[in-house]
Amino acid sequence: MAGSPQTRLELESARVARLLSRADVRLVLAESCTGGLASAVLAQNPGISRHLCGSAVVYQSETKAGWLKIPHSFLRSHGTESLAVTERLARQILTLTPQASLSAAITGDLGPLPSDPKKVGRIFVACAIKTRSAIRLVSSSEIRLPRPRHTDPKATRILLQHAASKALLRMVRQVLSDTLRQPQGD
Repeated sequence: MAGSPQTRLELESARVARLLSRADVRLVLAESCTGGLASAVLAQNPGISRHLCGSAVVYQSETKAGWLKIPHSFLRSHGTESLAVTERLARQILTLTPQASLSAAITGDLGPLPSDPKKVGRIFVACAIKTRSAIRLVSSSEIRLPRPRHTDPKATRILLQHAASKALLRMVRQVLSDTLRQPQGD
């Protein structure tokens, strides 16, 4: 694919912004390993303030527990970088943001100093929607990002953050596309 990682991320965010507008959906994000990059790039799109409610950068376990009310016992039993925690983040951020109808969350290990080298580049993404009757998980996935060929740990981390942010926005885009194809209702 042509273009820099930044350009590819900006293109993905523009696609998401158009779909949010078309579907008249309000999005909230819970970002861990991306450090808020997905929402920062999404916020560059004109008019996005009507559809982007905000983003909680819940990088540390204490922040996940304090801001999003994820029990410490749940974080310990599943691990802070896990599909179960990411799904819980997606549900909780949506619960705590009444004006939003769609949420997305991400956790993972982007290095450069992994506890286990096999974990670097492994991310977890999840989306939830709010209907009139409930909040339900609509998509979640574990994704293995390709490891960049850089030897510089900082450059590697930046490339992985861009790839992870793009993966998060791609899942949002897919959920929005599926939503637009389905009949409206509960």
